Amino acid sequence: MKNLKFSRLFAAALVVACLALTGCKPQTEEVLVEKVYVVKELSASHPIIGNWEDNFEEWNTYIDYDCQIKADMIKPASYYSYNNGTVYIREVSENSGYIYYQFSGPISLWNGSGYDDVDVTGKWGAIAYQELTANSVQMCDADYTDQEFVSTLEECVTKYTKANKYFAYINTPFTKVTE
Repeated sequence: MKNLKFSRLFAAALVVACLALTGCKPQTEEVLVEKVYVVKELSASHPIIGNWEDNFEEWNTYIDYDCQIKADMIKPASYYSYNNGTVYIREVSENSGYIYYQFSGPISLWNGSGYDDVDVTGKWGAIAYQELTANSVQMCDADYTDQEFVSTLEECVTKYTKANKYFAYINTPFTKVTE
């Protein structure tokens, strides 16, 4: 008889414990994962290296090409800017990514009625590219109209992205004119 009372009491306690546990939500810990981007020096053998020309003559920046990309120098298609120094790349896929460089002098920005020279020496710039093949690519320079230039490569990588809407003309087609 004692065992029967104990069994009933034990079973009742077990049911109460189960009900209590099913009503409780487990504690969870929020884990924030920081995005990691692989940025490396642009190699001289990368397919983006070369002189590129777009189809818009009114946008032509240089005489024989619109954009020149080398491992140690870049002349982007816009802003009449240039870089003499290391050029960096972040590949998003096999045929798309971003190119980063440090400005070596001022750039020309459209102010609504004309161009203003803005001294950005030492600041960082970016080019986005996609659909890269041996002879063609779609690319454009970042849109710097906010004139909030960044001082480090790390800031450049996180700020100048397609998701942040800095590359409105990314679909501009370019053809390779020389290596």
